[in-house]
Amino acid sequence: MSHPTENPSSEEHASHPLADSEPRQRHPSAQAPQPRQQAAPRKPSQLMRLPKRIEKPYATYTLLAINIVIFVIGLLSNDAWVWLINNGVNVPYLTTHGEPYRLVTSMFLHGSLAHIGFNMFALLYLGRLLESLFGRTRFLLIYFLGGLGGSVLGTLLNEGGLGASGAVFALWGAEVVYLYRNRELYGGWARQRMQQSLMLMGLNFAFGIFVNMNAEEGGVMIGNFAHLGGLLGGVILTFAIGPRINIPQQTPELVNGIRVYNAEDTNDQPKGWLSWLALYVLGLIILMIAAGLVITYPA
Repeated sequence: MSHPTENPSSEEHASHPLADSEPRQRHPSAQAPQPRQQAAPRKPSQLMRLPKRIEKPYATYTLLAINIVIFVIGLLSNDAWVWLINNGVNVPYLTTHGEPYRLVTSMFLHGSLAHIGFNMFALLYLGRLLESLFGRTRFLLIYFLGGLGGSVLGTLLNEGGLGASGAVFALWGAEVVYLYRNRELYGGWARQRMQQSLMLMGLNFAFGIFVNMNAEEGGVMIGNFAHLGGLLGGVILTFAIGPRINIPQQTPELVNGIRVYNAEDTNDQPKGWLSWLALYVLGLIILMIAAGLVITYPA
């Protein structure tokens, strides 16, 4: 059989190729392209095993449940909602004159579905990671004391409000500090996660400033100072009590041909946290005393 690119010499091959009764040989360059085989993922040569903390982030789920239940109660009963607002919102004058519990109760109240939706999404996003990395005790300390820092700064600057945003920003600050401190161990994932968190925080602050600048008299305001106070609280607390991951000299364990190194947390003893926590709480008390001296009449 002649090559398909040659002119046919016989009458049989003078007809159109589609009329041929015999199969024609295809030029190699005309063969159907073979699917490209994807390269198998590279097998890592070594891995790091972090200190084991917890199996399930139950503290995160409990905080989610408490916030959602309180919000639903307010939706179902107007009387309950009015009572919660009157007795739980952080009103700087009331908070500094006999009702300091509002610093905490305001962290569990939300004014709208969008408000609680954003805060609970951020709590779930951050909480599942940080509770597993920090352990339940440090996670809760940063959540509550960081959130308390947000409430205190808002009060000092005569900015009342409600919501878990201060505590959420404390977790954001904790995440960034932890990843930056251990960036060499986590590599590209740490940089990507830090960039995402910093971008989200920046957008949140920008949105808050925009809303407050354009809010009408008596309209809804966003507690930017509470956000800032929570962020600073989370950063300070994580520097003081957050995990410090170290990989000591050791003979690695060989698992399926991969060298596995056991990391350790050099800051996992509660006794070492007490002095830092005492200083932090003392600072909040001093700020509240200053707020009481500055805020002498209702806004």
